[in-house]
Amino acid sequence: MHQKKEKTQTSCSQKQKRAVSKKKSSPRFEYEDDYIFWCRKCNLPLIGEECGICGSKGEILHLSQPADVRFCSPYEHEVLAGQLISSFGCNPIKGRLVLLNKIPGEDKTDEVIVDGFIFGVLSFELSRMDYRFEPICRGQKSRN
Repeated sequence: MHQKKEKTQTSCSQKQKRAVSKKKSSPRFEYEDDYIFWCRKCNLPLIGEECGICGSKGEILHLSQPADVRFCSPYEHEVLAGQLISSFGCNPIKGRLVLLNKIPGEDKTDEVIVDGFIFGVLSFELSRMDYRFEPICRGQKSRN
């Protein structure tokens, strides 16, 4: 009886391993570089060096580590708009394509990328239980 229990456990663990290996085989794009390309002509982020729309060569946009860039969600757009309007009385990025790059911070902290430039940092402050936006001068984060 003890042997049957071991066989059942082995059988279950083998099934679990097969299920996990099936998940690993699904195609997934992983971006390992600390930069993306930006087409200045089309004003779009690029994964590759060449723009698929106009064919021009993209400019390198260096990302802060861990270089986890994504498109800004509608919710994050609302949060960002609220912070900009409350602090500066306007929303200069309304209707623009915005990327967020996760960076180290006390809680949720992202670099805000607009038009191929680091526009500022959006972070959640635990002490206030609210978001805060800090603008960055356009040339301050550039790397040569």
